[in-house]
Amino acid sequence: DDGQGDETGINRSKMTEYWVSQKRFWCKYCKCWMADTKPARSHHDNGNRHKAALQQYFKENRQKQRDEKDSKEMMDKEMRLESIDRK
Repeated sequence: DDGQGDETGINRSKMTEYWVSQKRFWCKYCKCWMADTKPARSHHDNGNRHKAALQQYFKENRQKQRDEKDSKEMMDKEMRLESIDRK
């Protein structure tokens, strides 16, 4: 390298810093992006929006599990009744 630079006049061999994007974190409960830093995540996790979204997520998950259990029990009951009817 002759140190003269390229067509833009910038001597790239002497550049030591370059732009790097900051890591981002996706909160699956709130469906939002935030900086992936300890203070930013802590601030988010302690916020009212996140706490409410977390409660809603667990409430929906419990309801889904109950529905699946009820559906399975109903299917089992129907299968038993069908097997009794066939005898």
